[in-house]
Amino acid sequence: MNPLFTANQIKDWDQFTMQREPISSIMLMERAAQQCVSWISKKWNNTNTHFIIFCGSGNNGGDGLAIGRLLLTNAYHVTIVLIESDQRSDDNIHNLNKIRSLYPSCIVNAHDEFQISKDAIIIDAIFGTGLNRKAEGIELQMINKINACPNIVLSIDIPSGLPADCSTEIGDCIQADYTLTFQQFKLSFLYTETGLSCGEIIVLDIQLHPEFLESQSSSLFILSKSDIQSRYKKRMPFSHKGSYGHALIVAGSHHKMGACVLASQSCLRSGAGLVTVYIPEIENSILQMAVPEAMTETYMKNEIEFKLQTDKFDSIGIGCGLGTDFQAQKLLTYIIKNANHPILLDADALNIIAANKHLLLDIPKHSILTPHPKEFDRLFGSCETSYERSKLQIEMSIQYNLYIVLKGRFTSISTPKGLTYFNIIGNPGMATGGSGDVLSGIITGLYAQYRDMELAAIMGVYLHALSGDISSSLQTEESLIASDLIQNLSKSFRQTFYDIGE
Repeated sequence: MNPLFTANQIKDWDQFTMQREPISSIMLMERAAQQCVSWISKKWNNTNTHFIIFCGSGNNGGDGLAIGRLLLTNAYHVTIVLIESDQRSDDNIHNLNKIRSLYPSCIVNAHDEFQISKDAIIIDAIFGTGLNRKAEGIELQMINKINACPNIVLSIDIPSGLPADCSTEIGDCIQADYTLTFQQFKLSFLYTETGLSCGEIIVLDIQLHPEFLESQSSSLFILSKSDIQSRYKKRMPFSHKGSYGHALIVAGSHHKMGACVLASQSCLRSGAGLVTVYIPEIENSILQMAVPEAMTETYMKNEIEFKLQTDKFDSIGIGCGLGTDFQAQKLLTYIIKNANHPILLDADALNIIAANKHLLLDIPKHSILTPHPKEFDRLFGSCETSYERSKLQIEMSIQYNLYIVLKGRFTSISTPKGLTYFNIIGNPGMATGGSGDVLSGIITGLYAQYRDMELAAIMGVYLHALSGDISSSLQTEESLIASDLIQNLSKSFRQTFYDIGE
């Protein structure tokens, strides 16, 4: 797993790298600048491109000065907007003296009048990850000046003014189109209120020393392809359908059978050996025609004494299109009380629990809840920010001994041990009706095979998101629908576990 570090830990990682390689801080800054210029020159390969670089007085400004010098060396047109200060970092001073000696005419003072041409690319290197206060003074003026421009804005490491750890009050910050960040995501990139300022995030490997990872502890992680690959079990030649688990999908109601169909299809596509769907008897023909590979068991209208044998199933997913009427409440209570292993609860199952919170205590331990933010707030209480919701998510996972998959741009998975995994792939095209039903089906199918809820959650979230990226690449984000995720799930498996590009 890739740990997600705080700003202070990343600073320590820099120091660790300098001591172990060994390498000087100025050479490490040069390495970071070279990585930035490599990406920039591929993105804008016309040397007539004009870059205006706003440089602060700290090491982020030092990065900007080094980037400016390297771009000038590569024959680009560069203007350095220097924010004067009598408290410059040593590496900032080094790079400032270097660019002054080589290209003195490219520097203008932030206090002076200067023009930003409409076709220029703005590079923001005012503040880095160490900022622990709101921007003010000339720095704030430059942030507002940049934000008022229609130009493309590229931030170095983090948009200036944005706190790296969400630990301080958020003031005005750069609204970037691109953020070139070093080594790993910063925590603030992952939440709506702060992440919207980052634009497209590009992680640049500046080769910080890998041994540092072994010396640090973290409860936050970024999911990667290698994490999923390392826990994959290849199918054995003499296996049979019983080898891959029998999943139960409890879903669907009048006018909501589409959710049931999507969950059932994705459960099958995720590899479950057998899938049974428990549905109202009147809806049986719909399911049998839409998902012929699934078996069904049914209950009658107004039935509240259920006879379903839950112990014959290896996994259970409940809630997609279930409804919230009295019968649905009774059915959910029956499943919760009779399941002999962890289960997955989504959609209407969560809405029922939100209205009957005593049920939280009855849910089998290590079960998975898969709420979107509004469902989460109904379950556990309203939160003013995504960061607050994330902290509460961890607390609730520990308190109720549950896995919580909080769906969003960067879906997070919290565990009963207090760990959180963030998924950073996927795209806005997945914000479409039925996408969550597909995820529920995938996770239910994976648990039937692996009998490990944590693995089913992280593998399911990753494969679901990758299928979304594959789907959007084949069409557009606007035209993506939930059934596309199921259709391209096979490609998601192939790219992840067979290393076959599509």
